[in-house]
Amino acid sequence: MLHLKSKIRSRNQLTKKTVFLEKSGKEEIYQFCRDLNKWVSMFIKFNPGDFDQDFVTIVENLAFKKINDSDIEQINSSLNSSYKFLPKIITVKNISFNSKFRATNNTVSNGSKSQEQNFFKGNHFLYSLDGNLLVYSFNSIEWNLGIIYDNLLLKSNLDTINTVFTRSLGLALSHTGVIGLWGKIISNNGVVVASRKDSKGQGIFVSMEDGAIISATEALKIRDLLKIYRYDHFNKHNARMTFEELYGFLLARCTYLHLNGPGPIIRKNLWMLARSSIGIRTSEKQYNLNQH
Repeated sequence: MLHLKSKIRSRNQLTKKTVFLEKSGKEEIYQFCRDLNKWVSMFIKFNPGDFDQDFVTIVENLAFKKINDSDIEQINSSLNSSYKFLPKIITVKNISFNSKFRATNNTVSNGSKSQEQNFFKGNHFLYSLDGNLLVYSFNSIEWNLGIIYDNLLLKSNLDTINTVFTRSLGLALSHTGVIGLWGKIISNNGVVVASRKDSKGQGIFVSMEDGAIISATEALKIRDLLKIYRYDHFNKHNARMTFEELYGFLLARCTYLHLNGPGPIIRKNLWMLARSSIGIRTSEKQYNLNQH
């Protein structure tokens, strides 16, 4: 499937002699939330020559930071000795000009190119949107993501690229208990949660263990009750949501998309987030993410 299948390394195969992070040619490796030590198990690898600086900016805006060779050596050493979660590394390829792959993906998608799909094929799960394709297995360290990237079309496809990356991160981080939600940070202790369409593919990632929230542009430490805003233009006055309403809303706005739905750890952390937050339904325009 156009080089998207690679050698799979599982938890049992990751020994002290295993080199987890390795790159070839002009590839670069970026680490997710490098400043938060508990989140070091998430990486993206790609060849910058296959993209452009705008793509690098997209990756950096997703809270990824480029790491050098000494960082890689140190991470390999620490991950090989002990690690809390199964590491994940997503190799990203630009498939814009590979007609063979796009034809294959359209066939797999049954012609519904613009529809988000998650399905099982062979020994892997696949997530597809607009010809972009993630090939993954929860028992595997190495995942592969093929995206259709062309700077001439970037403006019209940016929402799609953001969505694909956010979906991929939501899946890859799910085993750590990190929650992905569509929305953004809007204050020192508040976030707006919205639909995928209204958020334009932008997401926030919540670690209940760290008490931290990461967005495309900033990080937020949860110190008191978190305020979660839900925009509703039919609401004449701000109204507090019940726990049941807030939990159901967060569950529906979770970025995790999989055949079996969110697993127990994600549901538990969503429940904890709803319990420790104040849900506010509001019609104030500054909380409408669809207005730009």
